[in-house]
Amino acid sequence: MMYGKQFFIASYLVKMSSSWKETLVILIPKINNPLSPSNFRPISLCMSIYKLVAKILLNRLMKVIHALISEEQITFIKGRAISDHVLLVQEFFHKFRFSKSKRGMVAAKLDMEQAYDNMAWDTLKQILELFGFPIKLSNLLMDCVTNPIFMIQVNGVILDRIVGKSGFRQGSPLSPYLFILCSQLLSNAFKFK
Repeated sequence: MMYGKQFFIASYLVKMSSSWKETLVILIPKINNPLSPSNFRPISLCMSIYKLVAKILLNRLMKVIHALISEEQITFIKGRAISDHVLLVQEFFHKFRFSKSKRGMVAAKLDMEQAYDNMAWDTLKQILELFGFPIKLSNLLMDCVTNPIFMIQVNGVILDRIVGKSGFRQGSPLSPYLFILCSQLLSNAFKFK
């Protein structure tokens, strides 16, 4: 699926600087006298220039994402509501319970929480190619996601840098939308012909 030049008029930015991808993670105590890591709430502070570039790319992506994402996915898509899906699930289970043809029916509940942090970047690259995104835009989106640098501040001291190897960045405006693009592969796999 190729989308018109009016959407993908490329910006003049060819490659994102690695310094723009630095993220400071500050640990805010949840309780007085925290003793374990679970007693802290991590807050990711992305660079302002990174957020600006990500927001520009997101605004371009928002113009077509509703056409790329199937009706089953409701998260982050304007005009779709989870309440519609709650009613649909109730109808499915009613049919499972009372239908004479319930043999062979299957319901699956998937927990996607860990998938967000562990999504392979190659998957994103493949989905961008599958949907026909222009190479320049795909490269910019991949630059926003790949090899982020995290610096953790503990007690006012910034520790050594950590380079991310997979997953989507917390605090990035693009991350939720790129994740649902990748999860569209799973939706496509469940469709029957």
